[in-house]
Amino acid sequence: LILPWAFPGFISLLVWSGMWTDPYGFMNRYLLPFLHLPHVNLVHSVWGAWTGLIVTNLWLSFPYYMTVFYSGLQSIPSELYELADVDGAGALAKFTRITLPSLKKTIAFVFITSFVFTWNNFYPIYVLTGGGPGIPSKPIASTETFIVYAYQEAFSYNNYAFAAALSIVSTAITMVLAVIVLKFTGILEGLV
Repeated sequence: LILPWAFPGFISLLVWSGMWTDPYGFMNRYLLPFLHLPHVNLVHSVWGAWTGLIVTNLWLSFPYYMTVFYSGLQSIPSELYELADVDGAGALAKFTRITLPSLKKTIAFVFITSFVFTWNNFYPIYVLTGGGPGIPSKPIASTETFIVYAYQEAFSYNNYAFAAALSIVSTAITMVLAVIVLKFTGILEGLV
């Protein structure tokens, strides 16, 4: 389950890029026809670009989230489950009344970190799609994020001031959303 951590992220992205290549990559040649799904073209279709990015990001981030949730599950006292057994609670009741409430802070932490990682994700988007494909009649490409847009403004158009402003706005948005989630979950209680 932690196999993706064994490889450098950039190498994993190159492998995934090769696997999504149309028509000779593994996904388009074997897996998608086996599942009776259409071919995915990362470069020319919005659906293909998003599918490739989501699957690749799941591969890259799964070990981290698995480790965090596993540690959260280990922190739940076993006595709670024993008491639930004595009271005759079923598996669904244990999950909804013990496990989920006990993992509230862990879920909030995973939500914040996954949002920040995804919001600031540069390499997967740049390696797999380059920010594209473009959307007709729109000035921004389908997978272009603040970070990719800032990179292109800075290093393709030499517009460093605008790129710096985009980076500051991106940081501010990330901070505001993190504070909202932290306040909502009560993680900040007792710290302030």
